Amino acid sequence: MGNHHTQILIMDDNPATLQNLTEALNEQGFVAVPASNSEEAWRCLLSEPDSFGLVLLDRQMLEADSIALLRRMKAEKLLRNIPVIMQTGLAEIGDFVEGLQAGAHGYLAKPINVSLLLAMIQSTIRFDRERDSLKQDVNYLQAALQLTTKTSYRLRTFEEAKALSYLLGNLCPESDHTRLGLYELFINAIEHGNLEISYTYKTQLLMENRWIEEIDTRLADPRYKDRMVYVDIEQQSEGFSVLITDQGNGFHVDPYLDFTPERIFELHGRGIAMANKIYLNKVEYLENGNQVKVFIRSTG
Repeated sequence: MGNHHTQILIMDDNPATLQNLTEALNEQGFVAVPASNSEEAWRCLLSEPDSFGLVLLDRQMLEADSIALLRRMKAEKLLRNIPVIMQTGLAEIGDFVEGLQAGAHGYLAKPINVSLLLAMIQSTIRFDRERDSLKQDVNYLQAALQLTTKTSYRLRTFEEAKALSYLLGNLCPESDHTRLGLYELFINAIEHGNLEISYTYKTQLLMENRWIEEIDTRLADPRYKDRMVYVDIEQQSEGFSVLITDQGNGFHVDPYLDFTPERIFELHGRGIAMANKIYLNKVEYLENGNQVKVFIRSTG
């Protein structure tokens, strides 16, 4: 992924930190825009709302409330889709969850490890582009789905996961949350289930910016290429249930259903918790972990 012309706003009230982060990002081909307080950051964002690919906020500032700025961004139509990473010295789960509920994509521990920062920026921008890239009209597919009582899909790739999550999300009042929650579960079923990429190995791939390359390699590998994720949907009176089944070996899901201190500052590992605690009503894993069931309330 090219970094050139990707503009990143950095808000920090420590001049040395602000300068160091600005220089580090500029050296990597990004265009860093520094701001020392929330009002300055807000003016920068509103002046060029379409120019920013990401915002990096300091969670702890003496004269600025970064959570308030984050919520303000999410309430503004022009800014709500810009991904936000929080940098913090706090390690309390409550502070972490507050930021995620307000709309932050992830957290980085202070003092900032530049290599980790760059890896998270790359993965965050990639996720944001994936989320926004599906532009097709799903109205007819949505209407067709509502005519059925039961239907099944199968998917193999991230593109197929994205398409189905958008289709199902459009049936719900909280469409963005539903799309993101289902997408997280679909992706988990593909990469960790069918393609057998371990947690540790994914961390290494993200640090080396080789995650998508490895996904593509395994999708073409004879050991994995014929594996499918099966999605069974059943219409019910107040919504629909979704049963997702992968062809992997399963896993011990309990540590991933909620936010934990050891994964607060990891590059990944929060998708299931996000789906379970923020995006969807309830996530229930069955069998040995290769099946997951969710219920989603529809607009009807």
